[in-house]
Amino acid sequence: MARFSVSGAATSGFGVIGREPVAVLTWGALILLVLILPFAGLGWAVVPDFVAFVKAGAASQGSPEMDPQMMTRLMQMQTKMTLFNLVYWLGGTLVKAVIAAAVFRIVLEPDQKGFAFLRLGAQELWLGLVFLVMGVLAYLVCLVAMLAVAILAGLAYVFGAMANPEAGAASCILVAVLAGLVATGAVVWAMLRLSMAGPMSFSERKFLLFEAWPLTRGQAWPLLGMVLLLALIVIALEMVVYGVAGVGFLAFSSTLIPMFEGLAKQPPEAWVRALWPLAAGVAVLGSLLAGPAMALIFAPWATAYRDLRATPAT
Repeated sequence: MARFSVSGAATSGFGVIGREPVAVLTWGALILLVLILPFAGLGWAVVPDFVAFVKAGAASQGSPEMDPQMMTRLMQMQTKMTLFNLVYWLGGTLVKAVIAAAVFRIVLEPDQKGFAFLRLGAQELWLGLVFLVMGVLAYLVCLVAMLAVAILAGLAYVFGAMANPEAGAASCILVAVLAGLVATGAVVWAMLRLSMAGPMSFSERKFLLFEAWPLTRGQAWPLLGMVLLLALIVIALEMVVYGVAGVGFLAFSSTLIPMFEGLAKQPPEAWVRALWPLAAGVAVLGSLLAGPAMALIFAPWATAYRDLRATPAT
């Protein structure tokens, strides 16, 4: 049976960061320029509607009916946010595919350096399509699983309530918990079996999804172990980041707390003017962390795929 090192794959992102630190920081800059700044710009376009909505809400307090102007502002804001979310989802998926492909390239095609291992070609587009399809597929599978659990729990309540209502409620809860655990396990297992679709599509330069199923035969438990170990690593690093942020907040609390207290009674425009430098600083710091985070998250899958592909199945 093909094998890969669970710990080696889960920690392979650190190797990517160590080998190509400049490329990793470049990915963070790309995220800042292509995602964070446009996000802030599109969000800024909603600010006038939000401010007008807040003012209209304050003016209509005490009225039993919603002011038509307030309703109009709300609809305008919702329309902009819907378009914004769609654009951000598609754009974010493309950027994620480009950076994931760069990580995969370091692991699978280390000679193809270029500019920070970044490209925008067929490999990235196929990878982006895999991300979109797997996201939609996961959503639909979860929806069907939730519906199945609800139906089973409802049937358990109906049959249990024939004896007495307490038995019906207990049966409903028991079946819901057990069916929910089974459904969750089945969904996780299926996603793990398809998890090599991204690296495989990148490597083969075409859209592959269910073709990953044979490659991951017998690998669900090792892949789950890799995911759990990676999750522990990410959680530990997040705790460090939050700890540093907390210390920084305490260090500047003598300045920040009075500022927030002064803004409490100010209109939304004042909040925007006062907080945008702080938000800009947070965005820059976040982009510096985003590149390493992408390496940590995507490198394990490429490493596992490389080892599974290289090991002859028995």
